Amino acid sequence: MADPESTERGRHYWNRRALTYPRFEEGEDTLEAEVLRLARAHGVDFGGKSVLDVGCGSGKYTLRLAREAARVVAVDISDEMLRILREDAAGLGMRNIRCVRSAWEDFAADERFGIVFAALTPAVHNDASREKLMNFAAGQLVHVAFDRHMYSDVLQGLY
Repeated sequence: MADPESTERGRHYWNRRALTYPRFEEGEDTLEAEVLRLARAHGVDFGGKSVLDVGCGSGKYTLRLAREAARVVAVDISDEMLRILREDAAGLGMRNIRCVRSAWEDFAADERFGIVFAALTPAVHNDASREKLMNFAAGQLVHVAFDRHMYSDVLQGLY
């Protein structure tokens, strides 16, 4: 379980960041589109699956995942990030996304998911948080993260 004071600081920080955080954008020339292409190239099929999106933020991946998946449970610590996600999902007519405000350490569910997805989220930062990802995966796990400084064609445009 997360320290309540630390969780509240994190929520406050990400609520502030949501004001200027990038939102979902259409197109196949985005980092999100490329990451999902790479996942598919490695055998991940989101079609018709239940997906858990950990540290979903403003929904840049969530909305893409929801176009293929049967349903997506989107977890984030920030009320504002989830508000943005709900707003964008409504604008796109998507009804298969359930938002859950929770620190990853505190997240609980009575189910496992066909695919667990976590991309570039600080929510997954230690062995326990990575193990929790695996425990919720009934099928596949897609985890995009930094371990140490490295060069990446996919991420080079961000920096």
